Amino acid sequence: LKYIGSNETDPFLLSLRKQQWGNLSDKAREQFFWAETPKSPVIESSSSSSSSIPPGGRDENGKLLQPPDIFLLVLLQPSSCDYLRLTDNFRQYDSLLPSPASTTATSSNENDNDLKESPSTCNTVEVVDNWLCSRVNP
Repeated sequence: LKYIGSNETDPFLLSLRKQQWGNLSDKAREQFFWAETPKSPVIESSSSSSSSIPPGGRDENGKLLQPPDIFLLVLLQPSSCDYLRLTDNFRQYDSLLPSPASTTATSSNENDNDLKESPSTCNTVEVVDNWLCSRVNP
C-alpha cells in the first residue's frame, strides 16, 4: 500500500489525490472537516460546531477547498490476483511480471506455489500489460 498525503513530493500523485478529493460527494468531503475525534462519544451538535464545517467542502464561491491533511489517497499495488467464478467454474491466475528495473522481491505468499500451475492444466496463457494471465483449472 502507498499512502498519498499533503506532504507527497510527486506532482502526479498529488494530482491524483486532488482528483479523488473532487470525485467525492459533498457530504463525504464534509466529513473530513468534522472537529470531533473519530470514535469519540456523540455530542448533540451545537450550531457553532456545525457552522464551522464548510458545506460540501467548498468555499463561499462554491469552489472546492484543498483536501485537508487528514485526507489520504491509498494506492493498492497488487502483485497477483486469483479469480474464481463459481457460476461456470472459471479460474484465472494473474501475476505481475517483474520489471527489469524492479528491485522488489516476489511475493512470499505460501500459496503461490500451489497457484503456479503446470502448462498441462492451463487452457490459456497470455501476457497483457505486463501481467501473466493463466486460465487454470478450478
